[in-house]
Amino acid sequence: MKVTITITTTDEVTDPELQGDDGSEYIVQPEGLEDLAGFLRKVRLNKEPETADRDYIFINVKSKSIKLYLDEVEYIEANGDYIEVKTIYSSYVVHSSLKRMQKKLPDETFMKVHRSYVVNVNRISQVMLDRLQIGRRTIPIGRTNRQIVKSRLKKA
Repeated sequence: MKVTITITTTDEVTDPELQGDDGSEYIVQPEGLEDLAGFLRKVRLNKEPETADRDYIFINVKSKSIKLYLDEVEYIEANGDYIEVKTIYSSYVVHSSLKRMQKKLPDETFMKVHRSYVVNVNRISQVMLDRLQIGRRTIPIGRTNRQIVKSRLKKA
């Protein structure tokens, strides 16, 4: 869903396009980055599709369990005894192995492309011989995984 955000310097919003009836939102002169970030979080929550049919898992981050929507995950990177789960909004460091995390993920959406990376195939924007692109991140494709990646992406 496309959302138009307007930052204005007055409380009197008379322009119909600024009144939020058509998917647009406005904010009156934010006082700082925290104000703006809070506003953007509110807009995102109000404009996100219903979450009832979305797949998710819970991950343990420090002393909290966080609900992680699988369609928001871009990739997971192993780093020693920890993994970093990178989503479109944030990243989380979890004390787990890549293998253990991969078992929780659906095979039709996630694929191991390197000994240190599992990726969401729906988030891949570009594939080269030995690497792929997800967002701004370039992820290596291991030699042993190249043929599997190639055949898997031909099916999609």
